Amino acid sequence: MLPSTTVQLSRISICRGEQETIVHQLSRQIREMILSGKLAIGTRIPSTRELANELRVSRTTIRESYEQLVAESYLSSSVGKGTFVIDHPVLGATPRDRNVSELASERPKNTPVRTPPQLSKRGKQIQKFPRFYNSSQSVPFNPALPDFSLFPHSKWTRILKKTLVNPESAAMNYGDAAGYPPLKRAIAENLRLMRGLNCEPDQVIIVASSEQAIHRIVTLILNRKDSVWFGEPGMSSRRNAFTSTGISTSTVPVDDEGVIVEQAYRLKGNVKLAYVLPSRHYPFGKIMSLPRRLELLNWASSKNAWILEDDYGCEFNYSGQAPPPIQTMDYDQRVIYMGGFSLTLFPSLRLAYIIVPRSLVKVANNMAQSDLSVATVQQPALAEFMNEGHFMSHIRKMRKTYQKRELFLIQFLQEQLGDLITISGTGGGLNFILNLPPHINDVELSEKLGRSGIVAHPLFDYYLHQNRRQKTRLNGLVMGFACASRSDLEKCAMALVKQINDY
Repeated sequence: MLPSTTVQLSRISICRGEQETIVHQLSRQIREMILSGKLAIGTRIPSTRELANELRVSRTTIRESYEQLVAESYLSSSVGKGTFVIDHPVLGATPRDRNVSELASERPKNTPVRTPPQLSKRGKQIQKFPRFYNSSQSVPFNPALPDFSLFPHSKWTRILKKTLVNPESAAMNYGDAAGYPPLKRAIAENLRLMRGLNCEPDQVIIVASSEQAIHRIVTLILNRKDSVWFGEPGMSSRRNAFTSTGISTSTVPVDDEGVIVEQAYRLKGNVKLAYVLPSRHYPFGKIMSLPRRLELLNWASSKNAWILEDDYGCEFNYSGQAPPPIQTMDYDQRVIYMGGFSLTLFPSLRLAYIIVPRSLVKVANNMAQSDLSVATVQQPALAEFMNEGHFMSHIRKMRKTYQKRELFLIQFLQEQLGDLITISGTGGGLNFILNLPPHINDVELSEKLGRSGIVAHPLFDYYLHQNRRQKTRLNGLVMGFACASRSDLEKCAMALVKQINDY
Protein backbone atom coordinates (compact mmCIF):
# COMPACT_ATOMS: atom_id res chain seq x y z
CA MET A 1 0.00 0.00 0.00
CA LEU A 2 1.32 3.44 -0.95
CA PRO A 3 2.11 5.96 1.81
CA SER A 4 -0.59 8.65 2.17
CA THR A 5 1.69 11.40 0.89
CA THR A 6 2.41 9.39 -2.25
CA VAL A 7 -1.34 8.99 -2.73
CA GLN A 8 -1.73 12.76 -2.37
CA LEU A 9 1.04 13.53 -4.87
CA SER A 10 -0.13 10.84 -7.27
CA ARG A 11 -3.15 13.09 -7.91
CA ILE A 12 -0.89 15.58 -9.61
CA SER A 13 -1.97 16.10 -13.21
CA ILE A 14 0.80 16.24 -15.82
CA CYS A 15 -0.07 17.76 -19.21
CA ARG A 16 2.72 17.04 -21.66
CA GLY A 17 1.30 19.21 -24.42
CA GLU A 18 1.27 22.42 -22.40
CA GLN A 19 3.72 25.30 -22.82
CA GLU A 20 4.41 25.14 -19.07
CA THR A 21 7.26 22.69 -18.41
CA ILE A 22 6.63 19.51 -16.40
CA VAL A 23 9.01 20.78 -13.70
CA HIS A 24 6.93 23.96 -13.35
CA GLN A 25 3.68 21.98 -13.31
CA LEU A 26 4.99 19.75 -10.50
CA SER A 27 6.35 22.64 -8.46
CA ARG A 28 3.15 24.63 -8.81
CA GLN A 29 0.84 21.79 -7.78
CA ILE A 30 2.96 20.69 -4.79
CA ARG A 31 3.19 24.32 -3.68
CA GLU A 32 -0.59 24.65 -3.84
CA MET A 33 -1.02 21.46 -1.75
CA ILE A 34 1.29 22.87 0.91
CA LEU A 35 -0.43 26.26 0.98
CA SER A 36 -3.89 24.68 1.19
CA GLY A 37 -2.84 22.38 4.06
CA LYS A 38 -3.24 19.13 2.11
CA LEU A 39 0.44 18.56 2.84
CA ALA A 40 0.94 19.53 6.50
CA ILE A 41 4.13 20.92 8.07
CA GLY A 42 6.49 18.06 8.92
CA THR A 43 5.06 15.69 6.31
CA ARG A 44 7.68 13.50 4.67
CA ILE A 45 7.09 13.47 0.93
CA PRO A 46 7.98 10.56 -1.38
CA SER A 47 11.49 10.02 -2.69
CA THR A 48 12.29 11.08 -6.21
CA ARG A 49 12.29 7.42 -7.31
CA GLU A 50 8.85 6.71 -5.80
CA LEU A 51 7.16 9.78 -7.29
CA ALA A 52 8.88 9.33 -10.65
CA ASN A 53 7.51 5.78 -10.89
CA GLU A 54 4.04 6.89 -9.82
CA LEU A 55 3.82 9.82 -12.26
CA ARG A 56 5.85 8.13 -15.00
CA VAL A 57 8.33 10.96 -15.39
CA SER A 58 12.09 10.99 -14.99
CA ARG A 59 13.78 11.22 -11.58
CA THR A 60 15.67 14.25 -12.87
CA THR A 61 12.37 16.07 -13.39
CA ILE A 62 11.21 15.24 -9.84
CA ARG A 63 14.60 16.26 -8.42
CA GLU A 64 14.51 19.65 -10.19
CA SER A 65 11.01 20.30 -8.87
CA TYR A 66 12.02 19.42 -5.29
CA GLU A 67 15.12 21.60 -5.54
CA GLN A 68 12.98 24.53 -6.69
CA LEU A 69 10.65 24.11 -3.69
CA VAL A 70 13.61 23.78 -1.31
CA ALA A 71 14.97 27.06 -2.72
CA GLU A 72 11.56 28.66 -2.09
CA SER A 73 11.58 27.39 1.55
CA TYR A 74 8.59 25.08 1.15
CA LEU A 75 10.64 21.88 1.53
CA SER A 76 13.74 20.79 3.41
CA SER A 77 15.88 17.91 2.18
CA SER A 78 18.47 15.94 4.16
CA VAL A 79 20.60 13.02 2.92
CA GLY A 80 19.55 9.81 4.67
CA LYS A 81 16.44 11.34 6.22
CA GLY A 82 14.33 12.45 3.24
CA THR A 83 12.41 15.53 2.13
CA PHE A 84 9.88 17.27 4.40
CA VAL A 85 7.37 20.11 4.31
CA ILE A 86 8.69 22.89 6.51
CA ASP A 87 7.11 25.91 8.22
CA HIS A 88 7.16 28.49 5.41
CA PRO A 89 6.68 32.14 6.55
CA VAL A 90 3.44 32.29 4.57
CA LEU A 91 2.09 29.15 6.28
CA GLY A 92 2.39 30.53 9.80
CA ALA A 93 -0.22 33.21 9.06
CA THR A 94 -2.42 31.25 6.67
CA PRO A 95 -5.25 28.90 7.65
CA ARG A 96 -4.75 25.60 5.83
CA ASP A 97 -8.11 25.62 4.13
CA ARG A 98 -7.63 29.12 2.70
CA ASN A 99 -5.96 30.19 -0.48
CA VAL A 100 -3.25 32.84 -0.12
CA SER A 101 -4.69 34.90 -2.98
CA GLU A 102 -8.10 34.90 -1.27
CA LEU A 103 -6.60 36.21 1.96
CA ALA A 104 -4.68 38.90 0.13
CA SER A 105 -7.89 40.21 -1.39
CA GLU A 106 -9.67 40.56 1.98
CA ARG A 107 -9.81 43.87 3.79
CA PRO A 108 -9.47 43.94 7.60
CA LYS A 109 -12.63 45.03 9.42
CA ASN A 110 -13.16 48.74 10.07
CA THR A 111 -10.50 49.67 7.54
CA PRO A 112 -11.63 52.79 5.64
CA VAL A 113 -11.84 52.59 1.86
CA ARG A 114 -9.13 54.83 0.45
CA THR A 115 -9.05 56.32 -3.02
CA PRO A 116 -6.14 54.87 -5.05
CA PRO A 117 -3.41 57.26 -6.22
CA GLN A 118 -4.53 59.38 -9.15
CA LEU A 119 -3.19 59.31 -12.68
CA SER A 120 -0.98 62.17 -13.77
CA LYS A 121 -2.35 64.76 -16.18
CA ARG A 122 -0.49 62.95 -18.94
CA GLY A 123 -1.87 59.60 -17.80
CA LYS A 124 -5.42 60.94 -17.98
CA GLN A 125 -4.80 62.04 -21.57
CA ILE A 126 -3.48 58.58 -22.45
CA GLN A 127 -6.53 57.00 -20.80
CA LYS A 128 -8.74 58.84 -23.29
CA PHE A 129 -7.02 57.34 -26.33
CA PRO A 130 -9.66 55.59 -28.47
CA ARG A 131 -9.25 51.86 -28.89
CA PHE A 132 -8.05 51.79 -32.47
CA TYR A 133 -8.17 48.89 -34.88
CA ASN A 134 -6.02 45.79 -34.51
CA SER A 135 -3.31 46.44 -37.09
CA SER A 136 -1.99 42.89 -36.72
CA GLN A 137 -4.92 41.35 -38.62
CA SER A 138 -3.53 40.25 -41.98
CA VAL A 139 -6.84 40.53 -43.84
CA PRO A 140 -7.94 42.40 -47.00
CA PHE A 141 -8.23 46.19 -46.73
CA ASN A 142 -5.89 46.41 -43.69
CA PRO A 143 -3.76 49.45 -44.63
CA ALA A 144 -0.98 48.86 -42.11
CA LEU A 145 0.56 45.55 -43.22
CA PRO A 146 2.68 44.31 -46.12
CA ASP A 147 2.29 40.86 -47.68
CA PHE A 148 4.46 38.57 -45.56
CA SER A 149 4.35 35.83 -48.21
CA LEU A 150 6.51 38.01 -50.48
CA PHE A 151 9.29 38.27 -47.92
CA PRO A 152 12.46 36.28 -48.81
CA HIS A 153 12.30 34.08 -45.70
CA SER A 154 15.08 31.68 -46.74
CA LYS A 155 17.59 34.47 -47.39
CA TRP A 156 16.72 36.23 -44.13
CA THR A 157 16.94 32.99 -42.13
CA ARG A 158 20.32 32.13 -43.64
CA ILE A 159 21.76 35.54 -42.74
CA LEU A 160 20.21 35.56 -39.26
CA LYS A 161 21.63 32.11 -38.47
CA LYS A 162 25.04 33.20 -39.72
CA THR A 163 25.13 36.20 -37.38
CA LEU A 164 23.92 34.17 -34.38
CA VAL A 165 26.24 31.15 -34.66
CA ASN A 166 29.33 33.36 -34.58
CA PRO A 167 30.32 33.38 -30.86
CA GLU A 168 32.07 36.73 -31.31
CA SER A 169 29.08 38.30 -33.05
CA ALA A 170 28.14 41.82 -31.99
CA ALA A 171 24.57 40.54 -31.84
CA MET A 172 25.39 38.87 -28.51
CA ASN A 173 26.69 42.00 -26.81
CA TYR A 174 25.13 45.29 -25.70
CA GLY A 175 26.52 46.99 -28.78
CA ASP A 176 26.43 50.68 -29.62
CA ALA A 177 23.31 52.19 -28.01
CA ALA A 178 22.77 54.39 -31.06
CA GLY A 179 22.81 51.37 -33.37
CA TYR A 180 25.05 48.72 -34.89
CA PRO A 181 27.63 50.74 -36.92
CA PRO A 182 27.49 48.58 -40.09
CA LEU A 183 23.68 48.91 -40.09
CA LYS A 184 23.95 52.68 -39.72
CA ARG A 185 26.31 52.72 -42.72
CA ALA A 186 23.94 50.54 -44.74
CA ILE A 187 20.95 52.78 -43.95
CA ALA A 188 22.88 55.96 -44.80
CA GLU A 189 24.00 54.48 -48.13
CA ASN A 190 20.52 53.20 -48.95
CA LEU A 191 18.94 56.60 -48.23
CA ARG A 192 21.57 58.34 -50.32
CA LEU A 193 20.85 56.09 -53.32
CA MET A 194 17.05 55.81 -52.95
CA ARG A 195 16.13 59.23 -51.58
CA GLY A 196 19.13 61.47 -52.25
CA LEU A 197 19.45 62.13 -48.52
CA ASN A 198 22.33 64.15 -47.11
CA CYS A 199 23.61 62.21 -44.12
CA GLU A 200 26.59 60.42 -42.63
CA PRO A 201 26.38 57.18 -40.60
CA ASP A 202 26.92 58.99 -37.30
CA GLN A 203 23.70 60.96 -37.94
CA VAL A 204 21.71 57.70 -38.03
CA ILE A 205 20.16 56.73 -34.67
CA ILE A 206 18.52 53.29 -34.50
CA VAL A 207 15.29 53.09 -32.49
CA ALA A 208 12.67 50.42 -31.85
CA SER A 209 9.77 52.25 -33.51
CA SER A 210 8.64 55.56 -34.94
CA GLU A 211 6.75 56.15 -31.69
CA GLN A 212 9.97 55.78 -29.70
CA ALA A 213 11.62 58.17 -32.14
CA ILE A 214 8.93 60.74 -31.37
CA HIS A 215 9.43 60.36 -27.62
CA ARG A 216 13.17 60.90 -27.96
CA ILE A 217 12.82 63.87 -30.29
CA VAL A 218 10.30 65.62 -28.04
CA THR A 219 12.58 65.07 -25.06
CA LEU A 220 15.56 66.56 -26.88
CA ILE A 221 14.11 69.63 -28.57
CA LEU A 222 10.87 70.70 -26.85
CA ASN A 223 10.26 72.36 -23.50
CA ARG A 224 7.20 71.89 -21.32
CA LYS A 225 5.34 74.90 -22.77
CA ASP A 226 6.24 74.18 -26.41
CA SER A 227 3.80 72.51 -28.80
CA VAL A 228 3.68 70.52 -32.05
CA TRP A 229 1.31 70.58 -35.03
CA PHE A 230 0.46 67.89 -37.56
CA GLY A 231 -1.89 67.36 -40.49
CA GLU A 232 -5.56 66.52 -39.96
CA PRO A 233 -6.69 63.80 -40.49
CA GLY A 234 -3.59 61.86 -39.56
CA MET A 235 -2.01 58.72 -38.20
CA SER A 236 -3.43 58.01 -34.75
CA SER A 237 -0.38 56.10 -33.48
CA ARG A 238 1.89 59.07 -34.14
CA ARG A 239 -0.64 61.50 -32.73
CA ASN A 240 -0.96 59.42 -29.56
CA ALA A 241 2.82 59.25 -29.24
CA PHE A 242 3.01 63.05 -29.13
CA THR A 243 0.13 63.28 -26.66
CA SER A 244 1.71 60.70 -24.34
CA THR A 245 4.78 62.92 -23.95
CA GLY A 246 2.60 65.59 -22.33
CA ILE A 247 3.30 68.13 -25.06
CA SER A 248 0.48 70.32 -26.43
CA THR A 249 -0.74 69.48 -29.94
CA SER A 250 -2.54 71.35 -32.71
CA THR A 251 -3.78 70.38 -36.17
CA VAL A 252 -3.53 71.89 -39.63
CA PRO A 253 -5.86 70.78 -42.45
CA VAL A 254 -4.67 68.85 -45.50
CA ASP A 255 -5.65 69.48 -49.12
CA ASP A 256 -4.46 68.16 -52.48
CA GLU A 257 -1.03 69.78 -52.00
CA GLY A 258 -0.47 68.43 -48.50
CA VAL A 259 -0.68 70.33 -45.23
CA ILE A 260 -1.87 73.93 -45.59
CA VAL A 261 1.20 75.60 -44.10
CA GLU A 262 -0.25 79.12 -44.05
CA GLN A 263 -2.69 77.99 -41.36
CA ALA A 264 0.24 77.00 -39.12
CA TYR A 265 1.04 80.72 -38.78
CA ARG A 266 -2.35 81.22 -37.10
CA LEU A 267 -1.75 78.67 -34.35
CA LYS A 268 -1.53 80.02 -30.83
CA GLY A 269 1.14 79.15 -28.29
CA ASN A 270 4.82 78.40 -28.58
CA VAL A 271 4.72 76.07 -31.60
CA LYS A 272 8.21 74.64 -32.05
CA LEU A 273 7.74 71.47 -34.10
CA ALA A 274 5.86 70.47 -37.25
CA TYR A 275 5.26 66.77 -37.91
CA VAL A 276 4.69 66.07 -41.61
CA LEU A 277 4.45 63.15 -44.05
CA PRO A 278 5.35 64.91 -47.30
CA SER A 279 5.97 61.80 -49.44
CA ARG A 280 2.47 60.43 -48.84
CA HIS A 281 0.30 61.99 -46.16
CA TYR A 282 -1.41 59.13 -44.35
CA PRO A 283 -4.20 58.21 -44.83
CA PHE A 284 -5.01 60.58 -47.73
CA GLY A 285 -1.98 59.71 -49.84
CA LYS A 286 -1.44 63.37 -50.76
CA ILE A 287 2.07 64.34 -51.86
CA MET A 288 3.24 67.71 -50.55
CA SER A 289 3.90 70.09 -53.43
CA LEU A 290 7.25 71.81 -53.86
CA PRO A 291 5.84 75.30 -53.00
CA ARG A 292 4.39 73.88 -49.76
CA ARG A 293 7.73 72.29 -48.88
CA LEU A 294 9.52 75.60 -49.34
CA GLU A 295 6.77 77.36 -47.39
CA LEU A 296 7.23 74.85 -44.54
CA LEU A 297 10.97 75.52 -44.41
CA ASN A 298 10.24 79.27 -44.30
CA TRP A 299 7.75 78.72 -41.47
CA ALA A 300 10.35 76.80 -39.45
CA SER A 301 12.94 79.52 -40.04
CA SER A 302 10.57 82.35 -39.06
CA LYS A 303 9.43 80.54 -35.91
CA ASN A 304 12.89 79.19 -35.02
CA ALA A 305 11.23 75.76 -35.01
CA TRP A 306 11.96 72.18 -36.09
CA ILE A 307 10.44 69.91 -38.73
CA LEU A 308 10.01 66.17 -38.16
CA GLU A 309 9.80 64.56 -41.61
CA ASP A 310 8.26 61.07 -41.54
CA ASP A 311 9.01 59.44 -44.91
CA TYR A 312 6.27 56.84 -44.35
CA GLY A 313 5.60 54.69 -47.42
CA CYS A 314 8.10 56.55 -49.62
CA GLU A 315 9.37 53.25 -51.07
CA PHE A 316 6.03 52.54 -52.72
CA ASN A 317 5.46 55.12 -55.42
CA TYR A 318 3.69 53.76 -58.51
CA SER A 319 3.22 56.94 -60.51
CA GLY A 320 6.77 58.04 -61.25
CA GLN A 321 9.80 59.20 -59.31
CA ALA A 322 9.05 60.07 -55.67
CA PRO A 323 9.81 63.71 -54.82
CA PRO A 324 12.98 64.25 -52.80
CA PRO A 325 12.66 64.62 -49.02
CA ILE A 326 12.46 68.06 -47.42
CA GLN A 327 15.71 67.14 -45.64
CA THR A 328 17.56 67.49 -48.96
CA MET A 329 16.46 71.16 -49.16
CA ASP A 330 17.26 71.97 -45.54
CA TYR A 331 20.20 74.35 -45.31
CA ASP A 332 19.43 75.57 -41.78
CA GLN A 333 19.66 72.11 -40.17
CA ARG A 334 16.06 72.20 -38.91
CA VAL A 335 14.77 68.92 -40.36
CA ILE A 336 14.83 65.64 -38.44
CA TYR A 337 14.10 62.71 -40.75
CA MET A 338 12.69 59.33 -39.71
CA GLY A 339 11.81 56.03 -41.34
CA GLY A 340 11.42 52.35 -40.56
CA PHE A 341 11.06 48.79 -41.80
CA SER A 342 7.52 47.80 -40.77
CA LEU A 343 6.07 48.29 -44.26
CA THR A 344 9.10 47.21 -46.25
CA LEU A 345 10.05 44.10 -44.22
CA PHE A 346 7.85 43.11 -41.27
CA PRO A 347 6.56 44.92 -38.14
CA SER A 348 7.94 42.48 -35.55
CA LEU A 349 11.47 43.42 -36.60
CA ARG A 350 10.91 46.46 -34.33
CA LEU A 351 13.60 48.60 -35.95
CA ALA A 352 13.34 52.17 -37.19
CA TYR A 353 15.75 55.10 -37.47
CA ILE A 354 16.17 58.83 -37.07
CA ILE A 355 18.48 61.00 -39.17
CA VAL A 356 19.39 63.95 -36.97
CA PRO A 357 21.01 67.24 -38.09
CA ARG A 358 24.70 67.57 -37.33
CA SER A 359 23.91 69.84 -34.37
CA LEU A 360 21.99 67.02 -32.62
CA VAL A 361 24.41 64.14 -33.19
CA LYS A 362 26.11 64.31 -29.79
CA VAL A 363 22.97 64.79 -27.69
CA ALA A 364 21.05 62.10 -29.65
CA ASN A 365 23.87 59.62 -28.98
CA ASN A 366 23.91 60.57 -25.30
CA MET A 367 20.17 59.99 -25.05
CA ALA A 368 20.54 56.58 -26.70
CA GLN A 369 22.97 55.64 -23.91
CA SER A 370 20.27 56.40 -21.32
CA ASP A 371 17.61 54.38 -23.14
CA LEU A 372 18.99 50.91 -23.88
CA SER A 373 15.72 49.57 -25.28
CA VAL A 374 16.59 48.63 -28.86
CA ALA A 375 17.43 44.95 -29.45
CA THR A 376 20.83 44.33 -30.99
CA VAL A 377 20.29 40.74 -32.07
CA GLN A 378 18.77 41.42 -35.52
CA GLN A 379 20.76 44.53 -36.44
CA PRO A 380 23.81 42.67 -37.86
CA ALA A 381 21.48 40.47 -39.91
CA LEU A 382 19.63 43.48 -41.31
CA ALA A 383 22.92 45.17 -42.18
CA GLU A 384 24.07 42.14 -44.17
CA PHE A 385 20.60 41.73 -45.73
CA MET A 386 20.87 45.29 -47.06
CA ASN A 387 24.51 45.04 -48.09
CA GLU A 388 23.83 41.88 -50.14
CA GLY A 389 21.16 43.74 -52.11
CA HIS A 390 18.19 41.73 -50.82
CA PHE A 391 16.45 44.79 -49.36
CA MET A 392 16.32 46.70 -52.64
CA SER A 393 15.37 43.56 -54.57
CA HIS A 394 12.51 42.89 -52.15
CA ILE A 395 11.17 46.45 -52.47
CA ARG A 396 11.20 46.25 -56.28
CA LYS A 397 9.25 42.99 -56.11
CA MET A 398 6.69 44.39 -53.66
CA ARG A 399 6.28 47.59 -55.66
CA LYS A 400 5.27 45.69 -58.80
CA THR A 401 2.90 43.39 -56.90
CA TYR A 402 1.23 46.15 -54.91
CA GLN A 403 0.74 48.34 -57.97
CA LYS A 404 -1.13 45.50 -59.71
CA ARG A 405 -3.30 44.91 -56.64
CA GLU A 406 -4.14 48.59 -56.34
CA LEU A 407 -5.16 48.82 -60.00
CA PHE A 408 -7.25 45.65 -59.75
CA LEU A 409 -9.15 46.79 -56.67
CA ILE A 410 -9.78 50.29 -58.04
CA GLN A 411 -11.09 48.96 -61.37
CA PHE A 412 -13.29 46.40 -59.63
CA LEU A 413 -14.91 48.96 -57.33
CA GLN A 414 -15.42 51.47 -60.13
CA GLU A 415 -17.02 48.86 -62.37
CA GLN A 416 -19.33 47.65 -59.62
CA LEU A 417 -20.28 50.97 -58.02
CA GLY A 418 -19.85 53.51 -60.82
CA ASP A 419 -20.65 57.11 -59.90
CA LEU A 420 -21.83 56.14 -56.43
CA ILE A 421 -18.27 56.42 -55.14
CA THR A 422 -15.05 58.28 -55.92
CA ILE A 423 -11.50 57.12 -55.25
CA SER A 424 -8.55 59.30 -54.21
CA GLY A 425 -5.04 58.95 -52.81
CA THR A 426 -3.94 56.47 -55.47
CA GLY A 427 -0.56 55.84 -57.04
CA GLY A 428 1.46 54.80 -54.01
CA GLY A 429 1.61 53.56 -50.45
CA LEU A 430 -0.44 50.60 -49.24
CA ASN A 431 -3.90 52.21 -49.32
CA PHE A 432 -6.27 54.57 -51.11
CA ILE A 433 -9.47 56.35 -50.01
CA LEU A 434 -12.94 55.15 -51.02
CA ASN A 435 -15.05 58.31 -50.75
CA LEU A 436 -18.69 57.57 -49.89
CA PRO A 437 -21.88 59.48 -50.71
CA PRO A 438 -23.46 61.49 -47.86
CA HIS A 439 -26.23 58.98 -47.17
CA ILE A 440 -23.71 56.23 -46.29
CA ASN A 441 -22.02 56.73 -42.92
CA ASP A 442 -18.43 55.46 -42.94
CA VAL A 443 -18.48 54.36 -39.28
CA GLU A 444 -21.71 52.42 -39.70
CA LEU A 445 -20.47 50.75 -42.89
CA SER A 446 -17.15 49.84 -41.26
CA GLU A 447 -18.96 48.23 -38.32
CA LYS A 448 -21.19 46.19 -40.65
CA LEU A 449 -18.15 44.95 -42.56
CA GLY A 450 -16.38 44.16 -39.31
CA ARG A 451 -19.16 41.81 -38.29
CA SER A 452 -18.35 39.86 -41.46
CA GLY A 453 -14.64 39.75 -40.61
CA ILE A 454 -13.69 42.50 -43.08
CA VAL A 455 -11.36 45.27 -41.89
CA ALA A 456 -12.12 48.63 -43.53
CA HIS A 457 -11.37 51.65 -41.36
CA PRO A 458 -13.54 54.79 -41.52
CA LEU A 459 -11.91 58.17 -42.03
CA PHE A 460 -13.73 59.15 -38.83
CA ASP A 461 -11.04 57.29 -36.83
CA TYR A 462 -8.23 59.42 -38.25
CA TYR A 463 -9.58 62.74 -36.95
CA LEU A 464 -8.98 64.16 -33.51
CA HIS A 465 -11.98 63.70 -31.25
CA GLN A 466 -13.03 67.36 -31.31
CA ASN A 467 -12.90 67.46 -35.15
CA ARG A 468 -14.87 64.29 -35.86
CA ARG A 469 -18.30 65.98 -35.89
CA GLN A 470 -17.34 68.90 -38.11
CA LYS A 471 -19.23 69.28 -41.39
CA THR A 472 -15.92 69.49 -43.24
CA ARG A 473 -14.94 65.97 -42.14
CA LEU A 474 -14.56 63.67 -45.12
CA ASN A 475 -16.67 60.54 -45.28
CA GLY A 476 -14.99 57.38 -46.57
CA LEU A 477 -13.05 54.17 -45.97
CA VAL A 478 -9.29 53.66 -45.87
CA MET A 479 -8.75 50.76 -48.29
CA GLY A 480 -5.58 48.73 -47.87
CA PHE A 481 -4.66 46.39 -50.70
CA ALA A 482 -1.13 45.12 -50.02
CA CYS A 483 -1.48 42.27 -47.53
CA ALA A 484 -4.04 40.14 -49.40
CA SER A 485 -4.04 38.14 -52.62
CA ARG A 486 -6.10 39.20 -55.62
CA SER A 487 -8.70 36.49 -54.96
CA ASP A 488 -9.11 37.58 -51.33
CA LEU A 489 -9.40 41.21 -52.37
CA GLU A 490 -12.12 40.32 -54.87
CA LYS A 491 -14.06 38.24 -52.35
CA CYS A 492 -14.10 41.02 -49.74
CA ALA A 493 -14.74 43.71 -52.37
CA MET A 494 -17.89 41.84 -53.43
CA ALA A 495 -19.10 41.91 -49.81
CA LEU A 496 -18.32 45.63 -49.63
CA VAL A 497 -20.22 46.33 -52.86
CA LYS A 498 -23.26 44.45 -51.54
CA GLN A 499 -23.26 46.43 -48.29
CA ILE A 500 -23.04 49.74 -50.19
CA ASN A 501 -25.79 48.78 -52.63
CA ASP A 502 -28.05 47.82 -49.72
CA TYR A 503 -28.20 51.43 -48.51
